[in-house]
Amino acid sequence: MKYPKIQTLWKRDENKRFTIIEGDFSKDEFASIDAWEVTEKIDGTNIRIFWNGETVNFGGRTDNAQIPTFLLDVLKKTFTADKFKEVFPDTNNIVMFGEGYGQKIHSVGKKYKKDNGLILFDAIVGDW
Repeated sequence: MKYPKIQTLWKRDENKRFTIIEGDFSKDEFASIDAWEVTEKIDGTNIRIFWNGETVNFGGRTDNAQIPTFLLDVLKKTFTADKFKEVFPDTNNIVMFGEGYGQKIHSVGKKYKKDNGLILFDAIVGDW
C-alpha cells in the first residue's frame, strides 16, 4: 500500500527551490482553506510502519525504497512490538504513514532538528 504524494500548499519560487510564495496556492481548491491554520509540511522521507500483531516492519514510500540506517535505528527504538501490543492489544493490522526527518535527510533536514525523528500523519487501524 503506497501513500499518495501530498501536494504542497504554496507554489515555490522557480529560482529558489526551497522558497515558498505564501498566499499563492499550488492548487485552486486550496484557496478554500481560509478558516484553518496551515503550515508547510516537513520535507523528509516517506515512511510506512506495519504491525501484524507479532512483528513491526518498516518501509519507505514504495516497497523498493531504502531507509537510511540512522533513521531506521530511530524507528526501531521508537516503534517496538511491546509498544504496539500495549497500545493496540486487540488489533493486528496497522499501517502508519509518516515523514522521517532531521539530520542528513535532504539538505534542509538539519534545519528541523539535530537528530532524526518521525512525524506521523495518517494511519489505518484494522478497518478504521
